[in-house]
Amino acid sequence: MEKTVFRKFSVILLLLSGTFIYFFANLQKVLVPGATFDEIQQLFSLDAAAVTRLGAVFMFVYAGTQLFIGVLADRYSGARVIAFGGVAFVIGSLLSACDISLNVLYFSRFLTGLGAAAVYLSLVKEISLVTGNSMPIYLGIMTLIGYSGAITGAAPFISGVKFFGYRNMMLATGLLTLAIYVIFVICFMKNPAKPVCKDVKLN
Repeated sequence: MEKTVFRKFSVILLLLSGTFIYFFANLQKVLVPGATFDEIQQLFSLDAAAVTRLGAVFMFVYAGTQLFIGVLADRYSGARVIAFGGVAFVIGSLLSACDISLNVLYFSRFLTGLGAAAVYLSLVKEISLVTGNSMPIYLGIMTLIGYSGAITGAAPFISGVKFFGYRNMMLATGLLTLAIYVIFVICFMKNPAKPVCKDVKLN
């Protein structure tokens, strides 16, 4: 009985932590160059076009990777895809706080876009396996929490940047993302891994 309760709790926590990773994925979409446009422009002495390209790097990688994520989630399970993609997402989020060079920032946006792409379809896959007929309700909750990340990345985050600075806010975001990702991985390891569906071909 206790094992059953613990397993249900770990599954719920897995989906909840995955949902908050989706929250941070939507947050990252609007942070660079959106909420941090002026700070990045001043920090690296860039024109508007150069700053805008940072957003383009994220979105090109994010959109292009979506073509493969659904197939990977069907074959290897959504949780596995998030676990592996989350590594790139966390590293990219932390690197986004660095002001070492513009090239590092471009690389960070590449990694962040790659990791963020792994979340949505994979999370939908996991929710469909767990919730059954109640999927629309849980999917709605996931979407509500996830999209609130984009809202948070607007006025609230801009206020934080003005008060605490670009680097501190981006670093705090990266560290929070890391903490949520660690919770997800722990829950993932506590639940039996679903077998690879070899019927799904990678073509």
